[in-house]
Order: sequence, then C-alpha cells, then structure tokens
Amino acid sequence: MRVLVIGSGGFRLSSVFFLFMAAVIVTSCAPKRAYGPGSGPGNKETMLEAMKERLDTDRDGRITCEDVKLKQDKLFAESDVNDDGFLDLEEFSQASWSHPAYARDHLALYDRSQDGLLSREEFETRRDDRFAGMDLDGDCIVTDKELGESLKARGGPGRQGGGRPPGGGTGHAPPGM
Repeated sequence: MRVLVIGSGGFRLSSVFFLFMAAVIVTSCAPKRAYGPGSGPGNKETMLEAMKERLDTDRDGRITCEDVKLKQDKLFAESDVNDDGFLDLEEFSQASWSHPAYARDHLALYDRSQDGLLSREEFETRRDDRFAGMDLDGDCIVTDKELGESLKARGGPGRQGGGRPPGGGTGHAPPGM
C-alpha cells in the first residue's frame, strides 16, 4: 500500500482514500441532473421538441409540407456533389444524413426504379411518405398530437414496452426525417 504524506504534520492518507476523496469533491461540483420517470433524453416531451426543432425549417412553430419540401431540397442539393440530379451510392453513403455501413440497403429502399441512382423525385417521394405517416389527418400540418402519435407508432417514447422496435433495432428509418 502506498502512503501519501500531506503537509508537515505527517498526516498520511492511502492513495485509494485520496482518490476516493478527489472523486467525491469533483462529482459534488458537477451540475445536478434529474433522473427518474419522465426525465432524461428519451422522455416524450424532449423527443417531441427535438423533432419539431429539426423539422420546422422555416421556424414558424409548425411542421408543414412546405417545411418538408425545404428540407428535401437542402438535403438533396448538399448530397448531389456532382450536380447531375441523382445520388449514386458514393454520394448517398457520404451524405450527412446517411450511414456508410447501411448506404447500399437504404439506397435500395429509396431507389424505386432500381437503377442504382436516386433521383430527386424518388428521394422526395420516400420522404413525402414519411411525412404522411406523421400528418395523420392529411392537412399538411403536423400537430403536437399527431407527432406524438407517430412517435408511438414508430416505436418512440410512450410506446408500450419501451422505445425500441421488436428485435432491438434503433427504430431509425433511413435517411432521418
């Protein structure tokens, strides 16, 4: 056992005790976080706010068809590096909203013509399908209630049995909307 001498009075502390006390001091200075039911990053309110923040592109407080169109245009334009109007596998896998490990499978989901290229129309159609899954009454505006219901249907917070779909997957549909 190592012994640490502190000060001139010969006061001795073992290194284990010293490390323990240092950890207590450091953690007591850390900001407090609430834990328990309804707290943390997976609670329904936090998830709803995060989705609204991400999807309300014009920042008018509502998620509308126009928001989806703005988001689609921006994502496709950023991803179409060679400006040919199509996303090939390389562009798709390098897109900010894609994951290289799943790009081939996800591209196949979007590529309705099965030509290995994703046209703007195919991209927008798939994303429109996802918006329709949130806009339950079809009025081109997603209310908080509709967003909450669509999260439940997709396996988000509030889903009985937890926030993961059967099989333990992530529940994220490619590319995220």
